[in-house]
Amino acid sequence: MDSELKFPAVISAGHAGASQGHSLGFGEGPSARQPRIQWNHNIDTSVILSPDPVVFGIWNHLAMTYEANSKALVLYVNGREKGRVDSAETSAFDSVNIGLRAVGPVLGFKGMLDDIGIWDRALSPNDIQLVYQNGLASEPLPSFQPLVIERFQAVDDQTKEMTVRTLFPGRTHAALYKNDLGDPEWLEDLDAVFGDISQDGFLTIRVTANELVRFYQVVALPPGAIFQDDFESGAPGWTHGGNGDNWELGKPTTGPGSAVSGENVYATGLDSDFAPSSNSFLLSPAIDLTGLNRASLSFWEFRNVFPNLVFHGTTVNVLDAETNEFLGEIMRSASPTAGWEQQRLRLPPNALNKSVFLEFVLYSDPFDLSEGWFIDDVVVLPE
Repeated sequence: MDSELKFPAVISAGHAGASQGHSLGFGEGPSARQPRIQWNHNIDTSVILSPDPVVFGIWNHLAMTYEANSKALVLYVNGREKGRVDSAETSAFDSVNIGLRAVGPVLGFKGMLDDIGIWDRALSPNDIQLVYQNGLASEPLPSFQPLVIERFQAVDDQTKEMTVRTLFPGRTHAALYKNDLGDPEWLEDLDAVFGDISQDGFLTIRVTANELVRFYQVVALPPGAIFQDDFESGAPGWTHGGNGDNWELGKPTTGPGSAVSGENVYATGLDSDFAPSSNSFLLSPAIDLTGLNRASLSFWEFRNVFPNLVFHGTTVNVLDAETNEFLGEIMRSASPTAGWEQQRLRLPPNALNKSVFLEFVLYSDPFDLSEGWFIDDVVVLPE
């Protein structure tokens, strides 16, 4: 996109009497790499500017949510929250523009747009992450349909039968119930009998209930991990190297000052800043992804890296464990995190049915050194 435009909008909305309208786009002038929300209500305007610029020349994912009850306005960039206003007033809009500001100087967005979605509710942070990961995997926007009970009928006086459409045919399911919707927790029906899932995603479940009223929901349980390491057992199979390599395993005394779980982390210096002119890597053991249609990586990170992705940053890459072929970059970040933060990243399709390495890389120039990157609780899951 043209970095000299004034507040270029990716998507915007106007409403009667709007002085500026609502818009999701970028800042102005030579610094127009920073994603920005402008949310207008009468003469009041809420503005959120991401502290981190995006990298031009690669695809970036922008998202915003507004929750009418809480009045929370949130900006997301590449799946991560970058700013919020917790008391943003709003006006209902009557027009939507793509690539233009709805109100004010009508300046076109000079760039490429793809996969534009508008939902009828405020998406959760997990939903935003799923949209971002679908984009990385070149898959369409998700519909976020829940498990739906299509039919509930009586077999006899005590036995009831539910037919459920599931989006997770490869997972184990559970039937949860409450005798009163005011009860604090859902209880698992351990006596429920599950049938086979049909090719079109229908699952039949039989339950026995003596109560006159009982409320049910069906959930898909999380899959078991393919690989996980919390670094408490010496991190067997992990290696590191590269320019300025100071990756260390142990208890951190700088940065977060402690691990997410247990005592140990892997970090670019447990008690010191990373080295100048670094390009160092941390490489996982080989992880077997054969037989999988989808898989995702989860890990916790604490990062303090100067916010300039051209000269400083961190990346997560996937490599073929047999050939060392580069299969894809699934994350690139800079700037400080707000303490420990969990990342969830979908592994690229060309990594499936292979044995792969995960590569965590920190790169920098000789200036603006800082505490660096701390990694904990790495997990790879099937989906």
